[in-house]
Amino acid sequence: MDQTSTNNLSTNIKKNPTRAPSTPREL
Repeated sequence: MDQTSTNNLSTNIKKNPTRAPSTPREL
């Protein structure tokens, strides 16, 4: 995973932690 994807994923988790894809809890 590239840095941009990592940053976007982190931002998405912060904005919507209950609906963030690709998190360890949902995998």
